[in-house]
Amino acid sequence: MKQKINGILLLVCLMLTCTFLEACKKKGNTPNPANFAIAEENLSIDTTFVKIEGKYTFEVELDALTVQLRPNATNDAPQSFATQLDGKHFSITLTNLAPNTTYNYWYVAEYADDQTITTEAKQFTTLNQINNGGGDEEAELPTVTTMEMTYVGSDMAIGGGEVTHDGNAEVTARGLCWGLQPEPTIEGQHTLDSCGLGQFVSEISDLTAATVYYVRAYATNEVGTAYGETKSFTTLSMIPVVHTLEIVEVSETSAIVSGEVTDEAGSAVTKRGICWSLHEEPSIDDEHIACSSGLGEFVGELTGLLPETTYYARAYARNANGIGYGKVMPFTTLAPPVQPLKVVTVEVNSISLSHAVAVGEVVSDGGFAVTERGICWSTESHPTIDDNHLANGSGLGVFEVDLSCLRGKTMYFVRAYAINAEGIAYGNQKLLNTTTNSPTGAAKGLFSIDECRQVWFSKGNLQYIGSAATPYWKFAEQQWEILASFTGQNSDSPDVDRDLFGWATSGFDHGGGCYQPWSTADPEAECYYAYGAPEYNLYDQTGLADWGANPISNGGNVGGQWRTLTKDEWFYLLHERTTPSGVRYAKASLQGTLGLVLVPDNWSNSTYTFVNANNPTAYYSDNQFTREEWTLVFEPNGAVFLPAAGFRGGIYLNAGDYGYYWTSSAENVYFSYCLGFCQTEVSYDFSHHPRSRGFSVRLVRDAE
Repeated sequence: MKQKINGILLLVCLMLTCTFLEACKKKGNTPNPANFAIAEENLSIDTTFVKIEGKYTFEVELDALTVQLRPNATNDAPQSFATQLDGKHFSITLTNLAPNTTYNYWYVAEYADDQTITTEAKQFTTLNQINNGGGDEEAELPTVTTMEMTYVGSDMAIGGGEVTHDGNAEVTARGLCWGLQPEPTIEGQHTLDSCGLGQFVSEISDLTAATVYYVRAYATNEVGTAYGETKSFTTLSMIPVVHTLEIVEVSETSAIVSGEVTDEAGSAVTKRGICWSLHEEPSIDDEHIACSSGLGEFVGELTGLLPETTYYARAYARNANGIGYGKVMPFTTLAPPVQPLKVVTVEVNSISLSHAVAVGEVVSDGGFAVTERGICWSTESHPTIDDNHLANGSGLGVFEVDLSCLRGKTMYFVRAYAINAEGIAYGNQKLLNTTTNSPTGAAKGLFSIDECRQVWFSKGNLQYIGSAATPYWKFAEQQWEILASFTGQNSDSPDVDRDLFGWATSGFDHGGGCYQPWSTADPEAECYYAYGAPEYNLYDQTGLADWGANPISNGGNVGGQWRTLTKDEWFYLLHERTTPSGVRYAKASLQGTLGLVLVPDNWSNSTYTFVNANNPTAYYSDNQFTREEWTLVFEPNGAVFLPAAGFRGGIYLNAGDYGYYWTSSAENVYFSYCLGFCQTEVSYDFSHHPRSRGFSVRLVRDAE
């Protein structure tokens, strides 16, 4: 009893497994409605009925096939007739039709859980009552035409004909007759394909390969047999029989197609495979792959296909007589998966102190148009478009962005970005280092003079060495060095050393009356005009009124490399620029020499913490350090010291706690602007003083 129960359970499990596998098979082979086709092999038309025989082509067998029809040019509800199905062959008789009437008819196929396909409409016209052989007209031979052969193989062919008139008598037989001689008759080989009027299809079999045959249609009624015109065809050589089985695992660029050679046709199959193309009749002249030889099933993988493209494929087999092909099967490759929005930071090149070129590439738009792409950068890691950024165009591809207004001696982080309707994407991070060595004669620090430009300060105040056999210009060897009254610069003698100068006394005859560095005697402002007019600044016209037009012996010794800051540049440097520490300047005493310390753009509190920084009313004594401290701590980190060198008024020298430094900016007919500081203030709103006054000059060089 126990064994019997176990057997029943085993049987149930097997049945469930088979059902499951069948369901999986159906699910995995979803038929394509575009592949459904109807072939009518026989259409017999009478006065009140029409008989249709044919077959359909589809990946699966149908659950039902109906014919629906209604009279032409009417909106009547269609009549529906169910066909008789035998595998993929069908037959149907449409009855109760009106004579001499044109009908529109179409097929409706049902499959796979009530899925339907409706074909395009066709037409037929029923016969007039007089043509049914029942009238008083005298019977005669019927009229029949021979159609072209629709298929010719090596051992069979398919053709047909049409009985267009029954000769006023019932057509009792119709078909094709064929033979090796012209004008074959029904005394020889022939088919019998139903009766009546209309078209019919005949299949001729048992033919000899590579042979010429003659064929014609016939129709028989009570009078006799009539024939259509004779046509000829030649059977193919004995080529292999091969079938295209199925197409599976279709992706965006590949598919797998299987085939089977079922008959070698008397000659060994030496090559078999799959061919495919974008047109509907692929052959081995198109793309193809070989899959061994001989009889049996085989599988080929099609690669290198285009996404979202319809291809046509079929199996082929070759023997000594030729190439046989299976049926053509279409398939459509899948759409490629949507890649996310992606941008790459390619490189950063052409780097200078204030400029670089960043290259990016948008490699995927994520399925949405890229509306903006560009580069963002910051001194902090992983910059975003909330930081510095510049856009350059839209869409996919490579792009470049010029990064300007960079600070020298600074490490930047750079990333490409791209924006579409779904959001923003950033590329990989690149490092940009604008560090470079300072030029000859310059202090090591870089100072911003507006949002985009930086300068180096000279390593000391400007000096004119008139005592030399050949006078020359130089920078003080130490930042705290001042000449004061020790050299006799309160005179107008050309052969003394001096570091206090009237405005526009570069030594070049630029058009002003007092242009020599020793010009001290004339107190009139107009004598010190740049280029002979009160409105000109030092950098206007030829630029020769600026002391930087001279070669500086310890500053590169090439004229035009250095210049004097403008009033606005001094104001930005002292009042608006930013540093990591927030410090821009501080009053200090450098081993007894009073002055103003300027810290570079990259100064941090870890280097040195000042007391009362950025405070114009601070005391010099708030920050005190020795020359050794300056040399070891401040100077290596780029700090600049402007000593309070006093001033000269005519021949009067004041070397107290005042510091005055000329700008290159003229104010009016009497005055030019200068930076001034003393124990109780720093006039970064810029004092105006007579141009004849002798003030200090601290030159700068543009960082490029």
